[in-house]
Amino acid sequence: MISDTSKEMYDYLSYLSVEEKEELKKEMNTGKVNKGFVLSLKAKSVILPFLSLKQDEVDPYLFFYDEDIDSPGRSIFHELGAYYIMDPSSDVVIKNLPAVKNELVLDMCAAPGGKTISYAMRNKDAVIIANDISYSRAFELKKNVERMGLANVIVTSLPPSYFIKNFSSVFSVVILDAPCSGTGMFRKDEDVKRDWSIEKTRRLLPIQNDLIEIGYQLLKKGGYLSYSTCSFLKEEDDDISSAFKKRHPDMCSVKLISEEGFFFGEDDSVYLLPSRYKKGEGHYISLMRKAGDEKRFFSYKKCEYDKILELYKADYKNQMCALPFFDDLFFSLDNVLKMGVTITSDEKYPKCIYHHSLSHYLSYDKSIKLNYDEAIRFVNGEELENRFKHEDGLVLLSYHGLNISFGKVVKNRIKNYYPKWLRKNIKE
Repeated sequence: MISDTSKEMYDYLSYLSVEEKEELKKEMNTGKVNKGFVLSLKAKSVILPFLSLKQDEVDPYLFFYDEDIDSPGRSIFHELGAYYIMDPSSDVVIKNLPAVKNELVLDMCAAPGGKTISYAMRNKDAVIIANDISYSRAFELKKNVERMGLANVIVTSLPPSYFIKNFSSVFSVVILDAPCSGTGMFRKDEDVKRDWSIEKTRRLLPIQNDLIEIGYQLLKKGGYLSYSTCSFLKEEDDDISSAFKKRHPDMCSVKLISEEGFFFGEDDSVYLLPSRYKKGEGHYISLMRKAGDEKRFFSYKKCEYDKILELYKADYKNQMCALPFFDDLFFSLDNVLKMGVTITSDEKYPKCIYHHSLSHYLSYDKSIKLNYDEAIRFVNGEELENRFKHEDGLVLLSYHGLNISFGKVVKNRIKNYYPKWLRKNIKE
């Protein structure tokens, strides 16, 4: 058990040798933080000429960049959903999860959305419920999912225990990136390092135990549960997952695809120590599978298949929405911030009859192609001059192969319908 409050974090890493701890400490204090992002393959050919990138040798979706050369977070392509910047260590979780089709996936503590986005891009025929108990964090999650133009994500803000009532033994994959002490982020975030204490870690242990138990109840037979933290501490990592498997002998360990620098813990778990694993920050991953095999088919009789969107449409709370599939369970959800692709506006007197998210799925060929300066100004929320001499009415605007949003031509101006909650003052 954790007890001595006078020790620093490295003294608690009993599973490491003295030499290994010193190497880790040195790397965390002086090493360079690696930068990477998951790139939407639809945008690969569009942005690669603009950035100096190195593709990961294992994951075709993952690219690395040098922040001394590029600033992709301040790029127009970032705002248009070409990629999502994330810690490469977090992506190890996703690339080791099974691909599923017509199945339901839950990301229990999803904000800000990296794991949800990475999984959704790889599994377009799955539906992912991305949940965060904090509404403000869930709203940021919604913004990121919206920006990426993902059609297969439902964003909710609910206590994880809420799902037990209606979603017991339903999910094929449960992703649990548990709240933790954040020791793996010391190199990246000085505030986390300053705020760390062994008491804080101790307070989190019951929460981690509760969450993994909820994950078990929501997982169907044959389903996969990923338990991860951004912590090095065994008490939050192997101790949680090992005790969990002892309580549930029908849960067996699944070995991850081995990469250079993996430090294996108990029962095929993996610690990503930056002193060994040079791609990203500190992380712990334990992948498990529930015994058995259970098939469940999702259907909703009032769905209409849209050939243009290649999705099914249904009315959800007086809004038309689209997903790869619908199920009656979806309509029981509370506090839904996003239901796949929202097609119609939810405003009482909307400026535009269509919701912004639909713009990602309409034909680029029929859009008005903006130049770089116009695209920047539009994302900033400005109106544009109608240099295109387009007739009055609703138009779709795009830049360099990527749709931006809707606008409305009124004589010599194009009114801006880009959502206010996505607008950003870009200065490249």
